[in-house]
Amino acid sequence: MYEKIKELYDRLRVDTASFMMYQDRMMEKKVYKNIPQIQEFVIWFLEKNQFGFEDKVYQDMCQDLLNILSDLLKAMEQHDQVIINDTLAYGFMNYLELINKSEKEDQPG
Repeated sequence: MYEKIKELYDRLRVDTASFMMYQDRMMEKKVYKNIPQIQEFVIWFLEKNQFGFEDKVYQDMCQDLLNILSDLLKAMEQHDQVIINDTLAYGFMNYLELINKSEKEDQPG
């Protein structure tokens, strides 16, 4: 799963950077292409406390992730490219980055 998370993070990083640097306003189409991977990550994250966070912290993280997805859905319904980008770049990707950093720290040497 960690490799899939890294791949999703890398794709979303390129997409959000293109939005900011090149004014690429195709975020909605890009998100639709990534929905299966986003869904897979969310299910994986919500399924169990993979990293042994305190119960309250994990519950708060789960609720935050669900709120982020709700905001993303609303932005997609409104075709608001800016909020789509912001939700990914400053919300959803933080979770992917957390997993990526955790995985790197667990790697030897």
